[in-house]
Amino acid sequence: MMIAGLSGCIGGNDTEISTGGDTIVPGELPDDWPTYSVPTVNDLPICDTATLGRLYYVESPPEFQVCKTFGWAVLDLSQLSVLENSFPSMTITSSTSTAVDDNDGTWSSYVELEILALDTDGYLSTFGVDLDLDGTVDIDLSSTLGVGANATNPAHLSATFSMPYEQSFYVTRDTSMSPFCHVRGYNVYALMLGDDNGGITTELTTSHLPTTISSPTNSEGLLGSYYGLINGFNSFGILDNLQLNAADRAWLDGSDPNSTCPHLPEFSITDHTDALSSTSGDNLVRVEITSTNDMTSLMSSGYGFTPTIWEPQNCVVVVTFDGADENNPQNGDAWIISEEDSANGDLCAPSSPSTVLVQFGAVGAGFYNLAWKEVIVS
Repeated sequence: MMIAGLSGCIGGNDTEISTGGDTIVPGELPDDWPTYSVPTVNDLPICDTATLGRLYYVESPPEFQVCKTFGWAVLDLSQLSVLENSFPSMTITSSTSTAVDDNDGTWSSYVELEILALDTDGYLSTFGVDLDLDGTVDIDLSSTLGVGANATNPAHLSATFSMPYEQSFYVTRDTSMSPFCHVRGYNVYALMLGDDNGGITTELTTSHLPTTISSPTNSEGLLGSYYGLINGFNSFGILDNLQLNAADRAWLDGSDPNSTCPHLPEFSITDHTDALSSTSGDNLVRVEITSTNDMTSLMSSGYGFTPTIWEPQNCVVVVTFDGADENNPQNGDAWIISEEDSANGDLCAPSSPSTVLVQFGAVGAGFYNLAWKEVIVS
């Protein structure tokens, strides 16, 4: 009789028998594991030993009910541990950047950040920078910042790193300095902050080009930019260094027929063929027009194109036009920049090769005359 009473519950080989008569191997779920759904809570069956442990989905209001020893209870999914983690948070309290020459044809921005970071339900465990926005940390700053179980929370983080300008570089087009066009350049990178529960907060951060002040070679800005703006003259090769794409370059210098920007004239800036001497009055630089484009119309609007030497600053020069009509220049015409013949001696360059900084392009203030090139004269 005892064996007959248990035959409905236990089969051979330690298998369990479901109420429907199907065998269930311990540790495995059958393919037809039962699911339950009812329209409302009023349609739930009696919660007793027959339904103990069953999970029902209630359609209205949408919720899950589980049969426990004390009756039906709403299953609060928000109490599951996977949903308990509060992700860390951060805010940037200050940010500065300085342009640095990488000496390989590119430049980088040396970024300094002050950050306040917090994890409300644990501690901060990782911190890093994603330079190329691919979702992975490129510069891991966790160890240098000392984040971890023994660190303060909230934490004041002081982070420094190098952001290559050519990586994740974006521009917006600017026509506010009419008639010349500019682009505003900036980098976008991501700060990635992790906590002890595996939560990671990612915050996109924008770094604008540093401001160039006064002399183009005496500032913390990127050479060829002015208050974050870049024109189409490619001063100091900035468009090449930043790897500005062809479409933006063509819009910027007006070579795109659909661009509303003036088509900028093009120049070659070279050392004059005459040799240097130990006295003043030497011919130093030849600035030749290789393509006039919209040069005449710009000049008629009041924008001159007479070049000069910006540095050394004690260099007093004489500029002579080599062409038929300086007011209507043609391809092949040129300006010759020479030392002033002075009794004060050799003002611009010694008799050995020397670098001078030539200012050319549109003559005006700041945003217009940003056209420079270094030339070695010999």
